Amino acid sequence: MKEKIVIGGSIVAVIVFLFPPVVRIGGGRRTWTEWAPIWDLGTSSIDVPLLLTELLIAGVVSFALFYAFGNRSTFGVGIARTTVFVIVQTIRFLSVPIAIWQVLGLLPVLSWLNSLEAVTPGMWAMAAIKGVILAICLGLFYGLRSLSDRLKIDESKADKGTA
Repeated sequence: MKEKIVIGGSIVAVIVFLFPPVVRIGGGRRTWTEWAPIWDLGTSSIDVPLLLTELLIAGVVSFALFYAFGNRSTFGVGIARTTVFVIVQTIRFLSVPIAIWQVLGLLPVLSWLNSLEAVTPGMWAMAAIKGVILAICLGLFYGLRSLSDRLKIDESKADKGTA
């Protein structure tokens, strides 16, 4: 099963490279984006951010499938439990960089201590929003840990189909 997932992900990556998103330029500005064969680009240019986004999505989906279904012993456990486990782990994984991003966004608040009178209400509101998002991300990461541990597949039980 692992081999099929890796081959499928590789085929998707090759297709994305052979038919990349291209930007048609008309009148000096971007007119539309479409997918065209790499050998027939003409005057178009490749939309690199969209191409990287497509490859990232393909990689994440392949990784999730590999993680969920790559182990044959998980078939006795049930597809629903494995799917929920992958979703919980993905949410926990994504909450970390978002939390780090919020911490980096809150670092300038330390410089406000020197001149609090210069801080506008909009700046306080932005700091509060970042703090709430940080709290939500940390809550998701630590709160979903117990659910993740309960859903984790015990290999000895999974072989017997009793996990």
